[in-house]
Amino acid sequence: MRIFAVTFILSLFIFSCKKNSSEKYSDSKGPTNTITVVADTTEYKNIVHFLKDTAVLGTTLKGMTVPESRFAIRNFTPNDFKKFPQTRLVLKLSKGKPNIKFEEDKNARHQAYIEVFGENQNEQTAVINQYRDSIYNEFVKTDLDFIRSRTKATNNKKKIEKIGISANIPDSFVVVEQKDDLIWFRKDKRNVNKGWDFVNLIFTKVPNQAKQINDTIALHLIDAYTLQKIKGAKKENHAEIERNLPVYITKTLDSKQTEEYLIQGNWSMQNEQLGGPLVAKIILDKVKNTITIGTSSIVALAQSKKKREYILESENIFLTLKNIP
Repeated sequence: MRIFAVTFILSLFIFSCKKNSSEKYSDSKGPTNTITVVADTTEYKNIVHFLKDTAVLGTTLKGMTVPESRFAIRNFTPNDFKKFPQTRLVLKLSKGKPNIKFEEDKNARHQAYIEVFGENQNEQTAVINQYRDSIYNEFVKTDLDFIRSRTKATNNKKKIEKIGISANIPDSFVVVEQKDDLIWFRKDKRNVNKGWDFVNLIFTKVPNQAKQINDTIALHLIDAYTLQKIKGAKKENHAEIERNLPVYITKTLDSKQTEEYLIQGNWSMQNEQLGGPLVAKIILDKVKNTITIGTSSIVALAQSKKKREYILESENIFLTLKNIP
């Protein structure tokens, strides 16, 4: 098993500005997961291979068995962009002293507008390299904010609060099982092959019996308290984290009161040909000495696009997952 501990990097902005929240905008436009590079055609052709590198903006979407970049990258010339100023994720290349400028909601709600300055391509790529994590994180955040803003999540609010946590669970999920310390949601959706995709969302809160959360303990918690409740065709088989594929563990918060971890990888059913992407979150409450676990296990047979949609939906749900004070 390959476990990757991912360092959470806060965006460092040289210059950042956000419009007054009282101003009214329409929503940003265009497809999700798409970065629009504003540059003339020649500049774009010269830099696009650099941008698509997995070490820059071509980072793969975690949980896909066949590697796919999280973001597609396309080109708008400056004149094109004048026609579509509300495009969601914008990376503009400009001439000038090496610098970078981040703007939220420049022309629309849920828009990330990042302008990179340099007198030539070498200077521009150097700036992008220096701030690639901040650029990437800003685009991810903006995309997820937009998706979350379009999600209707009202019917399940009170149901999940019964176990002492809150999260925006889309109304497309229904409750399969509920106990004092656990709630299980599921979504079934007909796919193009006339079969069914499904997503299992399981949340639980348990006493903390671990002195600390390390990689081994994180995977054990997910298996023992959530995945093992999902049974296979034979009752003795259950779901578990697929340890023959990469597992990514990211500490997203570390404070005196709370630690939070995002886990991304794949799950599989023991002794059966069933599995798919996995997204999970663990919250360690150091004050109340509890551990909250949320797990999303996805099945979308041979449908790359749908897998992407379900992974992003799950990431959004876990961004909203919190303990109720």
